[in-house]
Amino acid sequence: MSKKYPAAALWSRFVTSRMTTVGATPSSRADRDEQPPRRSCQDKAASRNRIPRKVAASMLAVATLAAVATGTAPAASAIEVQEPGVVRVDQQQNLVVRIAGVSSQDKFTLDFGDGSDWVRVFNTKCSPAKATRSPNSCTVAHAHDYAKPGEYQVVIRSGKKMVNEFTQVVAPAPQFGKEPHDQEHSWSTMTEAAPYFPCSTVTWFFNEAGQSADRAGTKDDVFAALELLSEYTGLTFVNTDDPQDADITYSWEQLGGPAGLGGRGRVILDSTIRWTTDQLAGLDVQEISWREGSTTWRLSTPGRGWLIVHETMHALGIGHSADPRDIMYAGPPQHAEFGPGDIAAMNTLYKSLPCPVI
Repeated sequence: MSKKYPAAALWSRFVTSRMTTVGATPSSRADRDEQPPRRSCQDKAASRNRIPRKVAASMLAVATLAAVATGTAPAASAIEVQEPGVVRVDQQQNLVVRIAGVSSQDKFTLDFGDGSDWVRVFNTKCSPAKATRSPNSCTVAHAHDYAKPGEYQVVIRSGKKMVNEFTQVVAPAPQFGKEPHDQEHSWSTMTEAAPYFPCSTVTWFFNEAGQSADRAGTKDDVFAALELLSEYTGLTFVNTDDPQDADITYSWEQLGGPAGLGGRGRVILDSTIRWTTDQLAGLDVQEISWREGSTTWRLSTPGRGWLIVHETMHALGIGHSADPRDIMYAGPPQHAEFGPGDIAAMNTLYKSLPCPVI
């Protein structure tokens, strides 16, 4: 029967036999004292149980993968989605979904939620480690164009697994008010459509050049007129000191006939006619009187504020009315209040329409 020796013992026997074969003599006692001590039985057992280095490295890698799979070790961070936010259907150049943290090994699909084909998310050249460490350096962008307004559920998947989702709101384009041509009405428009969107902020500037001292209170009437128009149109009027920022400019001229003129972006008041003086200021009915020889004349007329209202409504795109009850009647106003045609025009062009979402 052959006898089994540990690997270390076999090596020792081999060395001794080789020394004898080549004529070497065993070391003296002094030489033996300088040699390392022989290993104990425990050392020999440990040597037999030691795992080779390459085998140990392979086992460590397997253990790490298993830990990630079972959730006991940290995995790569999730992708980061930069949502476009609310966009208008007529401004979808801003609708871009950006996905950060995408590596060269990722396989994602993007469903925009409108029934269109899923989009395969572009890969980056980033390694998984870099995508986790510097996600903003590993970003891809996908644009999309929705056919109509609505709310859409956007989903990002890896295979069949959803990894991210959000709601994309596509707002309708704002509507300019237009004059209806399928029904009779007394009022009219200056242009095909209103010059401002519903709920808009309209800035205005008052140019005092050419204004006489007896008209110093005119700007107060502009404030009062615009406050009234804001109530009926839903527009917001804001005074500015910079004429370059103004949507509407109020100014003075010698018109030689009409008390005022109004149009897109401007209102001009006559600097000589009596109606534009402070004597007829405000929005109430004003009484004026004068003598011609032995005759005293008296006249009731809406205050200067209603002249400003009339010309400003022109600047808002509203034309003349055929109804003498309306402030927009082509002749001199006879009432210090809005008529049915005035209210219908402001409601149709502005007040009844939805405010733009953005």
